[in-house]
Amino acid sequence: MLVTANEVKRYHSPTVKAVDTTGAGDIFAGGFLTALSQGKPLDCAIKFANHAAAISVTRLGVIDAIPKLEEVEASMLEKK
Repeated sequence: MLVTANEVKRYHSPTVKAVDTTGAGDIFAGGFLTALSQGKPLDCAIKFANHAAAISVTRLGVIDAIPKLEEVEASMLEKK
């Protein structure tokens, strides 16, 4: 959810089959900060982070679950 002085907006994550949710919040935060550091607007950063976290829960563990940039970008293209 994005809450600013001007708007409140909800975001839905891609539907995936979760096998391990450990670290999903950390991966969301990392994805969000990565997108912001690339100059993406808040809206895009949240969408990017949602896709990164969604990919991560389909894998076991934390470190091995961190998706590559290309995986997140591909997920965003196929699951709009």
